[in-house]
Amino acid sequence: MPSGSSSFSIPYSLGTTTGSPADIKAASKLARSAPNGGQEPHACSSSCPAGTGCPFPTARWLLCLQMSTPEFDLPDGAPAIVRAAYNGDLAALQAILADNPAAVHDADSCGETALHIAAAKGDMPCLRALLATSSDPQAGDSSGMTPLMLAALWGRTDALEALLAAGASLEAASLFSNDCDAHLTALQWAACAGQEGSLRTLLAAGASLEPARQGAEVFPALHVAAENGHAGCVHILLEAGAPLEAPDSFGDTALIAACRGGQAVCVNALLAAGAELEARGAYGTALVVAVAGHHGSCVNALLEAGARVLLAEEEGQGQQQAVRAAAKAAKRQRQKARPRAQSRRLPASAATAAGLQLMLRKKKWST
Repeated sequence: MPSGSSSFSIPYSLGTTTGSPADIKAASKLARSAPNGGQEPHACSSSCPAGTGCPFPTARWLLCLQMSTPEFDLPDGAPAIVRAAYNGDLAALQAILADNPAAVHDADSCGETALHIAAAKGDMPCLRALLATSSDPQAGDSSGMTPLMLAALWGRTDALEALLAAGASLEAASLFSNDCDAHLTALQWAACAGQEGSLRTLLAAGASLEPARQGAEVFPALHVAAENGHAGCVHILLEAGAPLEAPDSFGDTALIAACRGGQAVCVNALLAAGAELEARGAYGTALVVAVAGHHGSCVNALLEAGARVLLAEEEGQGQQQAVRAAAKAAKRQRQKARPRAQSRRLPASAATAAGLQLMLRKKKWST
């Protein structure tokens, strides 16, 4: 990943979007101009920042989430009312509605109406004008994403409150991508993006902690917050009663999800809440996953919390060897350090980190 770039990650089965803000904006423009709003793979030019022949997910907004504002280029032929909302031109928007109230339902090639744009931008004057003209707060774009989901994704709490007052559904869910059968509610989108204000607003409005289950793949909000390193969201969800040991569709707990993402802060938060160290998911325990991902800080936190190095017999041979190698390397490092340190004992965290680094230099193993 280039220096200064930013990344956005959600559950490993859903993929990752990376790139600098300029690259993300360029990719967003290509995605939105693709056939069916980016729902199908398209042939990119050699200048595409994501490479030739790249497919784009239907959640196009993730491509520009890391920028300070939802900047993107509208697809050619976008309706005038959508362009007015994009430009924040309230006078033009009101003039269009006065001339043709039905224009409130006009959508671009991605299925997004002016209300989607106003919600994402948090433009309250335009949003109120649209809602006053019977704009549908339940309308989904080509991926099923509603204005409420976009407001949650961008942390627009005023827009969330207005949309909820207008009857927007908390239970609606949108498909994340065209190659993954997972759906996310507004609450899950907020957790993915680390929007603590959105989480609090939605929970206060009665949003369910139960994840969307329309598809074969299910990822609770606690899991996606933990994997993305949003410790504040993890605390909010735990305080709201999110089940600590609930599995996702792969059988992984939130602790394992945090280890998948290498998020030690979230690992510590979940451990402090009493997360089960030895729970097993698709690839074994949290320790196995952390070692496989070369996430040393997570390994440290788990070992210091008492995670067992000797695994059950059902664990694969490669997993056993990798975890044991990390523990043995840490032990050897402590033994070597004792003569030099005389009576001082090397802290467990430092010994574990040094041991893991030694193991990673000598042994390359992943799931």
